[in-house]
Amino acid sequence: MHRHLASKCIHRCKRKPDAKFTKNLYAGILGTLTSAHNLRRNFTLWKHLITAGRSGNEDIRLAYLANMGLQAIYLLGFFLLWYFGRQWLFPTFNPMSYWDINGNFFESIITISTPIFLYAFFLGQLDWFGSSDDYEENTVVAESLPFKWAVSLGAGVFEELSHRGYMVYAGLIMVSVFNLYASWIIPAVIFLVVMGALAKADVRFGVFVITLSSVGYGLFSMRDAYGDNIILRFNAFILTSFSMLAENQLLTYLVLGGAMAIFLGINFLTPSEKRRWDANLPEYLLRISAFTAWAGYIFPLGIKIVAKLPIVPAGSDYWTKMLYISAVLWSNAKFRDGHKYQGCAGMLNSYLIGFYMFYICFTHGLLYAVVVHFIFDAVLFSSEHAVEVIKRLPFVRARNSYYRP
Repeated sequence: MHRHLASKCIHRCKRKPDAKFTKNLYAGILGTLTSAHNLRRNFTLWKHLITAGRSGNEDIRLAYLANMGLQAIYLLGFFLLWYFGRQWLFPTFNPMSYWDINGNFFESIITISTPIFLYAFFLGQLDWFGSSDDYEENTVVAESLPFKWAVSLGAGVFEELSHRGYMVYAGLIMVSVFNLYASWIIPAVIFLVVMGALAKADVRFGVFVITLSSVGYGLFSMRDAYGDNIILRFNAFILTSFSMLAENQLLTYLVLGGAMAIFLGINFLTPSEKRRWDANLPEYLLRISAFTAWAGYIFPLGIKIVAKLPIVPAGSDYWTKMLYISAVLWSNAKFRDGHKYQGCAGMLNSYLIGFYMFYICFTHGLLYAVVVHFIFDAVLFSSEHAVEVIKRLPFVRARNSYYRP
């Protein structure tokens, strides 16, 4: 009986003038719900692609944004120092003079960025080993891909304009001052170190006074023994040592590759709570091999261009040239120290990349260094992110017992 009534009602509805509207309305609602479901599914997929299934950390994002703000302030300070100081000191130095040397951007950027693209991509792919999964949480690596691209862009712009540009001018002033007053600064530093050591040892007051007086007298009476241009001589020794290393390819592999092997090998002896990645022999060997090949390629290029240093004013004498080289070495050392949070291995890698960036600056232009720096960071982040996107897919994660969400 109920079936008969239902059929009768449907038959009547078909004859009503608004039946077509009712059907269209029903179809519209059903289509809307289906589209919303598909949109939600697509949104979930896009969210997974952007975040790799990681929630990120707001404190980390704020810290990196604050850091980029500080880098911008430092860059502004170095720029103002150059802008107002060039009227009296080193008037020929101008970072914009090597902004774009060859004027063929697209052809050149492909050539010079290919090696660094491949190296960064390979480093990111090492994440397949999963040795650093647990250590990536609460770091910038666990943030969304657009945020990591923004960090890469900020690093490329602010760090290169500073360390390969206006900070070199600050280095010229600083090295000049230290070189001029080295005979006073060096004894004063040693004197303060000895005084601090005696105070920490808690020696008797009489011993403290006699020892400190003897050390002070000896240091300041030997001031003339240091000679002139001691800071420039020291940097000349560093450059000569680096040049000898760069001229011997096998020695470059052994020294730099061996240093990286030691720095990464320390990880095996480090307590688990202080490690940067889990001890993993295959990844360890691959990292050393990749870095050794990479260092053997970029280190000679960087050292040779620093030794020639095209930005030195024409007709300069030996000590003026060493002053400019010392400023470049100091600026690159500050670039290295800015990566202390990456550990000794990260500092070594950054130091060599800094020399490669100087090679790019003085053969192609500062603009190219900015772009290549951005490419390196962005490709490294993207390569690692792509691995995590795949590893964190539900059906992939269920088949990998080593993965710890």
